[in-house]
Amino acid sequence: MVFFVAIREVGLLLGMLGLPCFSSGMVL
Repeated sequence: MVFFVAIREVGLLLGMLGLPCFSSGMVL
């Protein structure tokens, strides 16, 4: 479960860097 949260955080960070598609894919 902690690993999933970490992946979500990474996705959000990538989204902030300008990768919304990859970010949404990781969150979903």
